[in-house]
Amino acid sequence: MQSKYYDSSSAIQVIGCVLSDTSLLDDTGEYVFSEDDFCNDFHKMIFGTIYDLITTGAEKLSIKIIEDYLKDKEKSYALYKKNSGAQWLKEVFSNADILNFKYYYNRLKKMTLLRTYESIGLDMSWVYDPDNIIDLNKKQKQSEELDAISINELADKIDNRVLRVRELVVDNDVDDSQQIGDGIDELLESLQENPLMGNPLFDPYFSQITLGARMGTFYIRSASTGVGKTRSMMADACYLACSEYYRNDVEGWVSLGQKCNVSFISVELDEAELQTMALSFISGINENKIIKNQLDSIERGKLSRAVRVLKDSGLYIEYFPNYSMKDIENCIKRNLRVHKANYVFFDYIASSMKIIEEITRASGGMKIREDQVLYLLSSKLKEIASTYHVFIMSATQTNANAKYEKILDQNVLAGAKSIANRVDVGSVMVDTTPEDMENLQPLLERFPQLGRPNLKLSIYKNRRGEYNRLILWMNADKGTCRYKTLFATDYDLNLININFDEKGDE
Repeated sequence: MQSKYYDSSSAIQVIGCVLSDTSLLDDTGEYVFSEDDFCNDFHKMIFGTIYDLITTGAEKLSIKIIEDYLKDKEKSYALYKKNSGAQWLKEVFSNADILNFKYYYNRLKKMTLLRTYESIGLDMSWVYDPDNIIDLNKKQKQSEELDAISINELADKIDNRVLRVRELVVDNDVDDSQQIGDGIDELLESLQENPLMGNPLFDPYFSQITLGARMGTFYIRSASTGVGKTRSMMADACYLACSEYYRNDVEGWVSLGQKCNVSFISVELDEAELQTMALSFISGINENKIIKNQLDSIERGKLSRAVRVLKDSGLYIEYFPNYSMKDIENCIKRNLRVHKANYVFFDYIASSMKIIEEITRASGGMKIREDQVLYLLSSKLKEIASTYHVFIMSATQTNANAKYEKILDQNVLAGAKSIANRVDVGSVMVDTTPEDMENLQPLLERFPQLGRPNLKLSIYKNRRGEYNRLILWMNADKGTCRYKTLFATDYDLNLININFDEKGDE
């Protein structure tokens, strides 16, 4: 039986408008649909077909295109024929009122909201009751009030009513609100003893600028393939988890003075690849020499010590070539519970078959775009960081032209620049170009002691940090996963002096 909270005329208008103007389903974020918006089986099938055709590349639709698509789908085509689909589509198309599309869309979504609340047992008749109100004036008033309110306002209105019931029945003697000054003295005292600074990461510049690896925060470091996003994250992971590492500049082992428990989750590289990468960082030996077993006696000694350091470390690795968001959350929870691993490196934000299936099921079978998958995954990682009070660093791919862009920010992220909305620290890492070096030449001539960088890291978002929208010019030895900042500038290449406490980093 069809719900009373389904406006067939609005649903039909939405379908007709989309048929007439397929751009209404463009990747703008203004209009978001779910198959749950259509509780009539025929409407649901028709809209799902239109959505599939448009998202797979169809720019214009016709009755023939729709019929050809459905002919291979026995049940859908039978439903189409049963409802005289060709004639129905013709009428819907000719009667489409595109000028009022927004009204029909909002009406459709409001009905979905009311149906959803009704499905969990809430009486929505006080909002809208088209079947049982006899008084025509009252019915008209309800309808007008429903049209006048936005869907967000409607959701807030319902939630506030539920909250008032809870306050009366359950929480009548509990006050969870807090006057903003409550506990302020304790906070200041805590900050005096322990300033807002997490454990340092490998590069002291990056640590000082971002305030280190702080609990409850989510960082991303974006780069194209081969630039070193995984290697730089492994350097940070080992720096947190290991007791010492070999510094080539001083030709000796240096104590790190910390050994945190770290979880490194990889979706691309297997355990062996991660192990040799970690050994190269700890030992300072180029990974290719380790892989090819091209080591002299001194290097074998360093490698043996690196193995002991790694075995004694608090670093735990996981390999997830196919995963869902629930898999990742469970993995982080398990490592937190079993190993107390409250530092997490997730390499990297990308879609998988399992995650697509998970989201598709949750959306009622609606197909979902790649950018939506990536945004939802980044949102989930931020949620996990906050909920479980852990530090998470992840990575994303950049687009093909990133290294040639003058401004390296969220706009160069591949797939979904909206990922940056969910992060506390966002950065982009690219190899330097001949143009970069030409632009830097006046600065390098003036300050030759700075050194010549081969990589740059643009920090475009830095929540709670003093510095923002600046570039760290680095010397990268990718073979040993060593990334050292030489100097920092703003986007106009003006030198920035960063004050930080040296930790003996290379």
